[in-house]
Amino acid sequence: ELMELFTLGVGSGYTERDVREAARALTGFQGIWDEGQPLRVHYVPDAHDDGVKTILGQRGRWDWRDVLRIVVAQPAHPRFLVGKLWSYLVGDEAPSRATRRALERTYVRSGHHIGPVVAQILADPALYRGLDRPGMVKWPVVHLAGMLRQVGRPIDTDAWGWVQEEMGQALFDPPSVAGWDWGAAWMSTASMRARFLAATYLCSEAPVAVGPHTASVRWSAAEHVRRARRATGEPWTSKATDAELRRMARDFLAMERTDQGEVPPYVARTTQSALRHLLLSGPDAQLC
Repeated sequence: ELMELFTLGVGSGYTERDVREAARALTGFQGIWDEGQPLRVHYVPDAHDDGVKTILGQRGRWDWRDVLRIVVAQPAHPRFLVGKLWSYLVGDEAPSRATRRALERTYVRSGHHIGPVVAQILADPALYRGLDRPGMVKWPVVHLAGMLRQVGRPIDTDAWGWVQEEMGQALFDPPSVAGWDWGAAWMSTASMRARFLAATYLCSEAPVAVGPHTASVRWSAAEHVRRARRATGEPWTSKATDAELRRMARDFLAMERTDQGEVPPYVARTTQSALRHLLLSGPDAQLC
């Protein structure tokens, strides 16, 4: 895990023997468990394997400090760390070769401090390119908190906890020591269904629910879209989405009319409900 998840990455040249030898060097740590208290970890020198180990070609009586020194000194480490930070802060677009090398130099020359690398990424023009439209998939907690804030609803039920878990993120309980992946990894058939379900719950209760007299039969398709946007906190949508929402509203309103050509009240309510739901659950709503 130290090599694969946090320092070098898969396929970076280490072997099973390196893993086993590093595990020997990491011995000596013990945890103290007290009921109701956080885990406390301390180092017991007598519990450490002080024999000779060979880790990534280096031989010696290594301990945990040596493991970190050896692993971080590998050529694959700066590339791995810079790639992780860039992906997290900027998105899926990979940095140019020149940018990546500059970030790696900053990391190594700083004595392997992360702060200078983050500062350099935050100053890179690539971070601010395309800010006129969202391009990163929201984490479940961000998506859920954002929806609640948009519609002005407080956290008034613990049901949001399991809804969020269905989206793929249980706070303070990541699936492994690696934590959570991000980006497109959040979007699976199961998690997207859960996001849709969260919007359904929001739209079924105040203040988003469409009551008996909250959708007028006189509203045009454009007015329906405008009212739905207001009810959902004026979320960002692309021009293509705007056009589709207006088209859908027109189709709904034309779906069934009275003999006099009027829109039945239930059709007006259905149109407004569908628009509100789509503004909270559609593709644009998943991005930030």
